[in-house]
Amino acid sequence: MTAVSTEPNPTTTTTTATDGDDEARAVAHAEAVWRTLSEAVDRVPATDRVPFLIRLALLTALDDDNPERFAALVAEAEATA
Repeated sequence: MTAVSTEPNPTTTTTTATDGDDEARAVAHAEAVWRTLSEAVDRVPATDRVPFLIRLALLTALDDDNPERFAALVAEAEATA
């Protein structure tokens, strides 16, 4: 799995022995996040799912305190929708 950069022009990196460990941790993290989100969305009534996801996005944005990063993530989500 290749990590997706939210930076406008990512630089090329050199592969090291720890990259495999980092990749495995990233995959495990993504799987845990996906499961948590999927289960939460399933618990929310269908008519409330969009407001729930908007609240979650706002809480996530407030937790990071970096509006440029959040805007980049929104753009990435739009591009992959």
